[in-house]
Amino acid sequence: MHFKKLASNAASLAVIAITLGAAGCATSTATKPVPREGGWLKRHEGFVVEAKQSGTNVLFLGDSITAGWRSKGKEIWQREFAPLKAINFGISGDRTQHVLWRLRNGETNGIKPKAVVLMIGTNNTGKEKDGSPRNTTAEIISGVRSVVKELRSDSLTRRSCCSPSSRAATRTPTSASRWPR
Repeated sequence: MHFKKLASNAASLAVIAITLGAAGCATSTATKPVPREGGWLKRHEGFVVEAKQSGTNVLFLGDSITAGWRSKGKEIWQREFAPLKAINFGISGDRTQHVLWRLRNGETNGIKPKAVVLMIGTNNTGKEKDGSPRNTTAEIISGVRSVVKELRSDSLTRRSCCSPSSRAATRTPTSASRWPR
């Protein structure tokens, strides 16, 4: 019974996501690839070099939640994910449009991971410095879908684990035993 309810809820959410994603997000900033300024470009360039040198099986891609594995989650990363040949391409503050730009500008050239962990969308919520809203839920869904589509068009992987913006996802996992090796 529990499984049926879970499956029904998941199906309902999928229908909502598809409906919202198709709700006219053509002019959304969430789907237009743009770079950021400052040290961000240097970080991206470092990832391009790292991608060329790595034989990765698992790509972590996203914002500060992903980047946090290099600091607060370093011990668990080393124990659980490093043995899987995982690579972390998280940049604090990134939004869907920034990840799209990174993907289209060489960040994943030369890698063919078995799985991608995508944590993006949180920074598309809220307001800009001028008080205007960043993106609507529909636009964020469209942005995440664009990132997934870009990942798949690069033939990076057919399997991806996607968490579009859950701040609850900041909990640190204790085991990666189910990850591809």
